[in-house]
Amino acid sequence: MNSRIYNGRVMHARNHPIKHRFEYPILFYAIDLDELPALAQNVKGFSTGPGSPVSLRSEDYLVGSNRFRDQLAPHFTHPKIERIVLVTVARFLLPTFNPVNFYYGLNAQGTPEQLLVEVNNTFKQKHIYLVNGDDTYPIETQMEKQFHVSPFNQLQGHYRGSVSEPGDQIRIGIRLMQNNQCTLDTALWGEGELLTSQSLWRSLARHPFTTAATLPRIYWQAAQLHWRRGLQIHTTPPPAHPNTSWRKK
Repeated sequence: MNSRIYNGRVMHARNHPIKHRFEYPILFYAIDLDELPALAQNVKGFSTGPGSPVSLRSEDYLVGSNRFRDQLAPHFTHPKIERIVLVTVARFLLPTFNPVNFYYGLNAQGTPEQLLVEVNNTFKQKHIYLVNGDDTYPIETQMEKQFHVSPFNQLQGHYRGSVSEPGDQIRIGIRLMQNNQCTLDTALWGEGELLTSQSLWRSLARHPFTTAATLPRIYWQAAQLHWRRGLQIHTTPPPAHPNTSWRKK
């Protein structure tokens, strides 16, 4: 079994036009999708549907169908992809909001051929980015900004990303570059261990409320930026890119 649970941190640092930084603890997972049936059977408290405190349900992702593989097939294009590892925050008691999910498309040797990045905003929209992995870590990428995420950023610029292997340690860093400067610096990192009944409940005891806190934290930070710091809000455009769509949930 390769799937892991991470006790980590998430950080956002806004650099322009004002400086604003926050950092929170977070509990997240790297799930080998082929291991889901075994995890649901062997990890007490974990399932792929109702009936367990922690669940990873395919209906919460992408187009919301019953099988991850069926949803991912139209997006991954590399013929050597054999395994897919999803880095995400799973449900804990209630549905959760994931601002971003990372799907590692791995070959038989376990190295990345492609990376699928699923980005969700708070306006019920989602966008898919596909990144080539070049068969090595970290995955270094640069991609044009195609999706409205924060109401405080215009739809322009590009992202620079560095994505590590989902092993015993993980670090994912994304920077938004606009007008030759870093407007927003974000990072997710953590220390991982194999996902077992013991590691799951030990981690839940340590961070019981982080899953439910995601959306309240987003709204709290937005209120700080707008009402206290006076940052301008940009109107959310309707989905225009072919990889942008409305979320079903």
